[in-house]
Formats: sequence, structure tokens, C-alpha cells
Amino acid sequence: MSSGLIERLPIKQLVKSCTVKLLNSPKGNFLGTGFFVAPDKLATCRHVFFNNGNAVTTHFRVEGYEGEFTLTDNYLQHDELDLLVILLNTPIASLCINLEAAASQEGDRLWGWSYNISFPEGGGLVPVLQEEARHNGWDILRVSRDIIKQGSSGTPILNVDNGKLLGVTYWVKDSDALIIPSLYFKAYFKGIYQENQQYHQVAGYWEEARRQSLPHQVKRLTLIPPIDNKDVIGRTEDLEALRQRLQSTNKVLLMNGIGGIGKTTLAKLYINNYADEYDKLIWIEQKEGLVQDVATNVNLLKSLGLESMSGSDAIDIFSQAMLALQNFSGLNLLILDNATQSIREIKDSLPHGLHWHVLLTSRQIVGSFELMKLGRLSPEAAKELFLNHCHKPQEEKALGIFLEKLERHTLSIELFAKILNGHWKLETVEELGEYLDHKQVDEEMLQTVVEIEHAKGETQLYRHLLSAFDLSGLTRNSELMLMLQRLAALPPAAEGYPVKDLMEWFGMEEEAADFVNRLQKLHKLGWLTQPGKSNYGLHRLIGIVISKAHPAELEDLIPLVQTFSDKLSIDQTKDNPIHKFPWAPFGQALLEALGEAELEEKSKLQNNLALVLQDLGDYQGARELLEKAMRSAEQNFGVEHPTTAVSYWNLGTVLQDLKEFISARKLYKKALRVFQHSLGENHPYTQGVISWINKLDQLEEGKNNE
Repeated sequence: MSSGLIERLPIKQLVKSCTVKLLNSPKGNFLGTGFFVAPDKLATCRHVFFNNGNAVTTHFRVEGYEGEFTLTDNYLQHDELDLLVILLNTPIASLCINLEAAASQEGDRLWGWSYNISFPEGGGLVPVLQEEARHNGWDILRVSRDIIKQGSSGTPILNVDNGKLLGVTYWVKDSDALIIPSLYFKAYFKGIYQENQQYHQVAGYWEEARRQSLPHQVKRLTLIPPIDNKDVIGRTEDLEALRQRLQSTNKVLLMNGIGGIGKTTLAKLYINNYADEYDKLIWIEQKEGLVQDVATNVNLLKSLGLESMSGSDAIDIFSQAMLALQNFSGLNLLILDNATQSIREIKDSLPHGLHWHVLLTSRQIVGSFELMKLGRLSPEAAKELFLNHCHKPQEEKALGIFLEKLERHTLSIELFAKILNGHWKLETVEELGEYLDHKQVDEEMLQTVVEIEHAKGETQLYRHLLSAFDLSGLTRNSELMLMLQRLAALPPAAEGYPVKDLMEWFGMEEEAADFVNRLQKLHKLGWLTQPGKSNYGLHRLIGIVISKAHPAELEDLIPLVQTFSDKLSIDQTKDNPIHKFPWAPFGQALLEALGEAELEEKSKLQNNLALVLQDLGDYQGARELLEKAMRSAEQNFGVEHPTTAVSYWNLGTVLQDLKEFISARKLYKKALRVFQHSLGENHPYTQGVISWINKLDQLEEGKNNE
């Protein structure tokens, strides 16, 4: 039979917490096995406690507790069968077997559990049933004593498919052993059965154990950023601590630490190692607001059957998505990477309860969530990480001093190790440390970065990152710097971006070989991450430093502006707006990179992004962009140009959504006049704006009739 229950540690821990060894004294003879049906009620076979009709003093051992009691009249027993429930004076167990008989038809597959009969040092649970047995309705099941061993009386028998109790073993001298169906508990110990079921409705732990005992396909509802375990150094204890914290709380867990310390890496590592313990996995990286990030996540919406919610507000899409997640059964994992203070506004909407583990990662202390601080690497792990990326021999004491200078910060260690490894002149960490000590950085720029990022505790980190640019020679390599500058204009992504997409976005398809070589060189130097074989990304902190200290020239961003303007463009005759949602963060990131610069291409990007935001229900955000696009169009094309008239029309639709009907009508009239004059009465644009004026008339008429 399958050995899944034996191999999966959570099941072993669960059953171990429910099952006890019964002896006639602390170091005496083994009498049998018992198991908890409530925290203060122990079930076993009656004959275990009676020797020639007399009660015996019994010692029991359970994980974390040892006790001794004498069986007197504080028990309940079955009138006919060999079943007994001892009533303890105080709650002992934190868990108990689920008595519910999941099925009672012939053919149910059974698993049995017992303590190792020989009790070797450190002995634990072993399967009593070495082959499949079958539960046959209400009948007591007779099985060979080759299956039920002597001393196994009182062992719980579980259904292999759902983990619920189906029976209790009874070893009969000079006869076949018996399995007594758990349905007898329901029939003869009604009060205990009811208490047991009420307990399980609240506790819910057995459903988790059942889920973990069954082979299942983990369903990834979103893209899960990949990671290779061998690339992570020094986080073994943190990984175990994270697992214990998630499994011991029903609250949202916040993993907090300074930027670049490894929060995202540890979250990836957790999924990589424990994905099969969950039914569904969701990873959402906060790029804008969480509401928008959920509403623009097409993979998630498709998985939840919400792809048809085009035209709905982002908050409506978000609410429906959270409701769908909350209704999931089993055990599921939601990771929200890079959470900001904005999560306070929607924290009560996050899925919660027994079916969910929810993990936030953030540089900030956000909300009142349960907190797990992620600290710096240990000195030993810091050295191992450095030497993993720098193969030039280093004196151990000097290396330790240098790593303390870097404050044993994960990102800095990896970056400077790679820089030193590839440096044409520097050979030792002493030389590297001397460079950092004497390197003068632009203090005004440093403080600007720190203030913008609200990172007062990370000043030294940013100082090192600013120094690293000159040290690595990037400022003298225009091709590599241009690639970093363009990557910094994209929204950060824990999973990185496929090479083929980057080539398309940057307009570099014809230079594919050179493009890939530059990516590989930047990764080798430590500036790029490579989450997947063909994916490259920029760490969020490095992107911040580039965008503030080494921003791209405007003309260098034009290919990206044109690319994402086209991707955000909505053709109302064939496009489903929801398919445009994923590109909204790209448009927003690019506009932030462009700053206050005035470009014709920028106006188009603002306009197209605004219409997508309008479909997302972000009317205020759409309004701000369209007002900027309108002013830019007036400046670049003049007030009588059709392009400018389109901006009037688009802004009017958003003002109408905001119920600013008078302002909307004025803009429609301006657009209509230009279209009539330049395009004619029958042009689709002319007829389109007329239809919007008619809609506005109907809205105002309805408002006046109220």
C-alpha cells in the first residue's frame, strides 16, 4: 500500500501528538496504545486496563507530557465491545483524533498507526498495517495477526483517502485480531462524539493533516518566481523559523528587514521547499497599490474565473478576488512581496483563517501584523557567500573586517564579491575596503535617495551602492549603463523578465547576440539577477540608485515609451480591457522615469494609460494623466488638432464617471467642434463624441427626475 502517511512529516507529528504509550509503571511493561478523543479524554481497549477484572495503575507517555493515573470509576466503556474512554482530571493533549466515520461502505482503504513495539531509543510511529485492509460496513473486521501485532490494541485506524478515524485495533489472544469501526463511538459514546466534532469544527487541524496525506497537484494561480536552493547561503535557520511561524498562527505574518537583506529570496525559498504542502499558491508583488496589482493580475483573475470582469472598478475586482480566495478549502499560501503602508486599507479583506497562510514581505513595519524580523547574515554565512562569488584568495581576518564594513548585508556582499572577482586591478578585500573608505559620493544625491525611499536606516547601504558604480566601471561603459537605465525604468519583478521580451521592448531584436552578452556580463558583475535560465531582473534597490543617481536620457527611453503606449492602446472594437491591465504598471513606471519632461510620445502614453486606469476604476488617476496629456497635446499640436480633440473627449469621459457633468459637456463640445471642422460630420470620431453627449443628456435627465 502507499506509504504517503508515513513519509509526510506533518502527519507523523499529528498522530504522535494524538497517540500515547500505555505502561504499567514509568519503566514498566507495555500494556497497549491509547489516543485522545478530546484534550481530556483518552480512548483505548478495555482489556488494557483490567487484569483479571481488576483495574491497574497505568502510566502514559505522550509527546511533551508524562502522567500516571489509576483507573477507578472515572471512565466510560462499551457494553459489548472492547472499548474504553478514560476521563482525565485536566486537559493533556493539544490535538485529538477525528472520530467522524468518513464512510462505512465496503472497500474503504485503511491505515493503522502504533508506537514501535520494541521501543528502541528514539522510537516513533510505525505502520501496524503492512498491507491493505478493508472496512466492511458496520461489521467488525477480522484481520490476520500478521497485520495487527501483539501490543497494538487501541491503535487508531485511519481512512487512507481522508485521514479520518475508521476504527480501533483489538489484538485477541489465540485468534485473529479485530478492527472495531469508529461508528460505534458515534452510537455508544454520543456525548464524547459530539464534543469531538465540535472541537474539530473549531480546531480544523485534521483537515490539514488529511490534505497533506493525499497526493495532490499544487495549483499555482499566479506566476511563482523561481529560485535554486544552492544559490541561497546562510538562511537555513531562518527558513525553518519562517515555516514554524506560518504553521503556528492563523494571522498574517509580516517578514520585515532592510532592503536587500533577502526577504524576497527567503519567501521564494519557502515556496520552493514547501509548495507541495499547499493546495494553491499565489504570489503578488506590490508594484503600485495592492488593489491595482490584484486587479491587473490576469493569471490570477483567469484562475479565479474573473477574467470577464472588464469594465469593473479595480476595487470591485479586488473584492471579488479576495472573496473567491477566502472560499477555498484545503491549505493555501498567499505571499505579498514588497508590501507598503497602503496595505492597511485592505488588510481586513485578505484571506484568513484555517485554510490560509499569508506572508507579507516589507522594508517597513506595516499595520499590526504578526512580525518576523529578518536580520543580517551570520559571520560564517557572510564569508561563505562572499567566497562563493569571489574566487581570489582572501585572508580570513581581513575578510571578516570587510564584511563587517558591509554590515553583513546580503546584496552588498554578493555585489562587491562579484566586482572584486572581475576587477582588473584590485585583488584583496583590504584594497576594496580602502576604496570604500576614501570614495567620495555625492552627499546631496545620497540624502535625496534616502529621503525619497524613507530609508533613514539604510544610508550606509546606499553609500556603498553609489560607490559600486564607479568601482565596477559601469559609468565608463555606455552600453551596459544604458541597459541598466532602461531596466530601471521598468517595474521591478521578482521573477525577472524573459530575454525575448526585453529585446522586443528595447527594440534590440536585430542585435540579439550582443544583447544577451550584455545581460550575462551585467549578471556576472552582480548588477542583474537571473531568477530563471532566460530571465533577468534588476534588484529594487539597484534600480532606485540608477534612477536617482544615473537616470537615463529622455531619448534613450523613447523605444520603451512607444512599446508600452502601443501595448496600453485599447481598440474598443476588439480588445478586452482586462488584457491591457498587466501593462498599467509599466506605463506608470515609465512616466515616473520621464519626470516632468515634455515629449509627444509621452502624451500618447499618458492618454493610453489613463484609459486603462479608467477601466480599472481609478478615475482620479486617469483624470490626472489626461489633464497632463491634454496640456501636452495643446502645446505640441494646438487646440484645433484632432489629436488634441481626442484628449478633450477622453478627459470628458472620466469627468463624466466622476459625475462632473458640466465640465464633461464643455470638453465634449470642444472635441465635437474640432472633429466636425477637420474630419467631417460622418467621421467615426465625430459620431462617437455625439453619442457620448447623448449619454450625458440621459444621465442629467435621470438626475433631474429623481
